[in-house]
Amino acid sequence: MNRFIKKAAVAAMSLAMIASTSAAVSGGAVMSIPAITASAASSYHTTNYINGVKYDIYNSYARVAWADFNATEVTVLDTVEGKTVTGIDSIAFTNRTKLKKVNMLNAKHISTLPFAAFADCSKLETVILPPSIETIEYRAFRNCTSLKKIRFPYYVRNINTCAFDGCTALEQVVFNRLDTNIESDSFPANCSATFYTPKNGNLFATHIYSQLAAQEYNITVYKLGDVCNTSGSGTGDFKVTQADANRVFLAYSDYLSGYSLGLNTKQQIAGDVNGDDAVTIEDAQWILSYINSASAGYPFGMEAWMSGKLNGNF
Repeated sequence: MNRFIKKAAVAAMSLAMIASTSAAVSGGAVMSIPAITASAASSYHTTNYINGVKYDIYNSYARVAWADFNATEVTVLDTVEGKTVTGIDSIAFTNRTKLKKVNMLNAKHISTLPFAAFADCSKLETVILPPSIETIEYRAFRNCTSLKKIRFPYYVRNINTCAFDGCTALEQVVFNRLDTNIESDSFPANCSATFYTPKNGNLFATHIYSQLAAQEYNITVYKLGDVCNTSGSGTGDFKVTQADANRVFLAYSDYLSGYSLGLNTKQQIAGDVNGDDAVTIEDAQWILSYINSASAGYPFGMEAWMSGKLNGNF
């Protein structure tokens, strides 16, 4: 008898559930029915671990998830398993205390460095940013106490508050455009770095210069590709000519022969036109290519031209 009652109860519950579902479909009382949404479906991913970096791979793109805590040098790829790497997760590299160098030069589809992406990487000395980067988010490099220089590619338009808070070892901060927005306290209040801004027309009327001057930072002016004056000596005449390409070629030849580059800091910044943290024969070739483009009527400066080349825009 008990067995019969249990079966009847189960049958009654089943009928009630069917009736309730039918009512929901027909417009009666609404019952919550789990469904696979587009966002839920898109959250499915696989992973791939390449040279100290873990990538999450989705249906049509990939992202940097994190880096190995024992990594000392990593390179962020542009594609993984045929999927374009479009971003970096927040805190992906946070507290990697052994990390010294990060190269993102070829990751040309990343537009944002998110919150605390590299925070507390106490030994991080060198960062080569993606040429496509537009925004440096809040505390992205907070307390990177060994970071001595940072170069912002042409597309960087926003550097958020406290992005470089605690980066007390900074010596060089290089900009490639004049309208980058620098929020208050983006850099340490006691920052003694030299800020290099590009030359263009009435310098003192430019947006970036006024922001830096207001915070009383040390500012100097340079022009990308302008390594020397037209006679082949000196520190620049704010023109990009054959003489600059020749000077870079000779400097690199000396370096290969065991000598120093023979270029001062400002010349090295101007000569590293592709932003790979080195002055090589490749930079001389880029300068010559730009000169030919300018002669053919290219309307913009080398900063915009070089950015277009690195991002594959032309």
